[in-house]
Amino acid sequence: MVDPIAVLSRMMTLAEIWEWRDQGTNPCRYVTRHREGKRERYLSTEELERLGAALTNLVDLGLLWPDMANLFRLLLLVGARRSEISNCEWNWIDWERRIIALPDSKTGAKPLFLSNEAITVLQNQKITTRHQSSKFVFPGAKADKAIVNLSKPWKLICEEAELENLRIHDLRHTAASIAVGQRRCASHHWALARTHTNANNSALCAC
Repeated sequence: MVDPIAVLSRMMTLAEIWEWRDQGTNPCRYVTRHREGKRERYLSTEELERLGAALTNLVDLGLLWPDMANLFRLLLLVGARRSEISNCEWNWIDWERRIIALPDSKTGAKPLFLSNEAITVLQNQKITTRHQSSKFVFPGAKADKAIVNLSKPWKLICEEAELENLRIHDLRHTAASIAVGQRRCASHHWALARTHTNANNSALCAC
């Protein structure tokens, strides 16, 4: 949201620069501005369902690479930061302990715990990945690079799902709210753990 005081102050400053007002007469100089609180956006049950359907539909239509769809599914199922998932390597995954053992993050080394649905997404990603030889779970156009440029496909996903003002980081907020309050859990799993294999193009999980 645009701060009206900031806009007005800029107008007054320009008026002084253009000599339409006397210098030092900006009336906004001494106005106390209140910081806007951080915006937090959480997906509703209906929005989760639309997001899950949009990911599946776009992949089926060939408009979204399966790697990208799986990345966004995992972001929500795990509640991790974007970079933690996009840069994830296969050797970080401990299948027996059901964790992604991050060697480094903003808070240092830490585990990301994997639900049944997250495991399903990762198993599917091993099949659909564009570069089977890559060390990255989500490789980019080149096998030796991690996937980048998530903004354009995210915009496409939001348009398909009719989701407004939703940032990628908001998936982390939603995952946290589900984990803490167990809210919308069944719908959350149903919507986002639906993935397809190349073999039969059918759903692997629909909790």
